[in-house]
Amino acid sequence: MLTVLYANGEGVSQDKPLALRFACESELSDSGLEDIRKLPTHAHLTAKKFRYCDEAMTTFAMNFCAAYDSEIAKQKRQDVLDALMRQWPQTDREAFAALQKSEDEYVMAHSRGEVYQGGTIRNLRMNGVEEHQRDEFLAAIQKFEKGDLPSGSKVGFQRADADLNATYKKALALASEQDFKDDDGLIQPSGIRDAERAWLKYRDAWVEFAMVHYPNSDTDAWLTLLTTNRFWSLRQTSCDVGWDDPACKTK
Repeated sequence: MLTVLYANGEGVSQDKPLALRFACESELSDSGLEDIRKLPTHAHLTAKKFRYCDEAMTTFAMNFCAAYDSEIAKQKRQDVLDALMRQWPQTDREAFAALQKSEDEYVMAHSRGEVYQGGTIRNLRMNGVEEHQRDEFLAAIQKFEKGDLPSGSKVGFQRADADLNATYKKALALASEQDFKDDDGLIQPSGIRDAERAWLKYRDAWVEFAMVHYPNSDTDAWLTLLTTNRFWSLRQTSCDVGWDDPACKTK
């Protein structure tokens, strides 16, 4: 980020030679170096600014940029949620805080335990999974706040639960059949079990929040929705492990 600060003169005096030095040390591409050279004086006051992550070429740089973008996205999501919660009663805020905590724990458990960890871009892969789930969480809250609440029944929940249990057992079985090595990054049964435990806490926190904040909604509807979402997530994990399973092949 020192490259960006000195290239654009953001918070420090613009110093393109120093920016180029830091850029070379971080193995920035030739096109990126040329972009710095072409920057106008006082670039921070113009629309033409240097953006390091637009030129990231190495795995290290891409992982760094993914983490950086994730922090920015996290703050933007929280700003939206804070605006939504501004008029909520304290009891609703407390229930939502517990939900957010369990959501974070589940997302982390899923990305670390049910996503392939091998290769040099594993951090990018995990980051992408985490960002997708957190975006989905925010989108769901926004949808529910507009009054578009889920529908479902006890029978629907029982059916979804049976499908999830079958997929969970299948994923565990497939993971157990793999030939593990210490550093191969394969999805392991322990990771699936840890993610499932985290999801159960997340599910219960969701229902508890829903009963406080949406008191006229139906518990079975929430259970059906959450269980169905977990089914599809775990089915993807199962297909990642048993990639040659005919059920996972698209037509």
